[in-house]
Amino acid sequence: TDSGGDSASGPGCDSRRRHGAVGRWRPIGVTRPDQALSDAAVSLRAVIESLPFPPVAQAMADQAADPDIPAMQALMNAARDAFGTPASAWEVAELQAMALAGRDRVLLHEVKARLDLRWLAVREVVRQLRGAGAVDVTVDDDAAALHVLAVGLGLAMLEPFDLHAQDPQKWAALAVRLLESLAAVDPVIDLPGDTARTWRARVTVSLNPTALARLLRVLSLLRVRVMSISTAPLSATEQLVDLVLHGPDDLERATIEQGMASVGSDAIVARGSAVDGDDVATRVLHLSAELVRHRGEVLRVVPSAAFSKCTHGLLRILSIRPCAPGTSCATNVVSLT
Repeated sequence: TDSGGDSASGPGCDSRRRHGAVGRWRPIGVTRPDQALSDAAVSLRAVIESLPFPPVAQAMADQAADPDIPAMQALMNAARDAFGTPASAWEVAELQAMALAGRDRVLLHEVKARLDLRWLAVREVVRQLRGAGAVDVTVDDDAAALHVLAVGLGLAMLEPFDLHAQDPQKWAALAVRLLESLAAVDPVIDLPGDTARTWRARVTVSLNPTALARLLRVLSLLRVRVMSISTAPLSATEQLVDLVLHGPDDLERATIEQGMASVGSDAIVARGSAVDGDDVATRVLHLSAELVRHRGEVLRVVPSAAFSKCTHGLLRILSIRPCAPGTSCATNVVSLT
């Protein structure tokens, strides 16, 4: 840290980076006199006093004050962002100030005040997680909050040394495993409401029966309800799992995918439809009943729709509705290509 500081970039700051952009911080030279280090600490006071919190920390504060997404999703987002861009969780100037805080009482007070705000926000999110049934009674909220802060701080401290040449998806999967370990053995989870979204998902997991148990547990902690599940062996050690899911409308697709990736590989999640939860036999019987009920309309619909440009002659009639007066019956055919 330069004790003099550059007026254009601020004392002790690297002018090349701001929020969301990873920069390089200049390490403190151990051979500098104590006075130079003390001067550097004093020069950081003004920087820390006016420094806004980085995006990840601000998102946690907002979640603590007014939660708008599930707490599990908020923590998973923070873990993913902190790994991908450590500077989005911890400012370079904050790291410098923590290293020099012991040399200046005023700076020490400012740094501690910022850390207290961070800790309180994370603890509140952990309590939200507990309220959702995803924290076991043996887990202490304060200890969990300290762990979250320590992991994020450690990533930011190690970032200049390029030690995290890891697959981001594998890091996110580890974060989900750690969050899963906090939950009770049989947590009470609220089911998604009437506004639940339907998802189609697929993932490759171990052929070991416990793999399916872990997959269902992770999904339950995300408040996702499994409507349908089917498996098919891929090899002597792996199986493909297809699922139809109902999840809360505030749960992101990426979060579901991240949770599934903690159990297996090649996780894919896409939006589904309301009838995806019905098994094949039910759908065939429903279609047969519709054909019988509206057989007169079928005779008029099929010839016109079979030559429609949008279907190219390939039709799978999913629903037949009576034609309204003055309208074309072809509009009543729903097809998949």
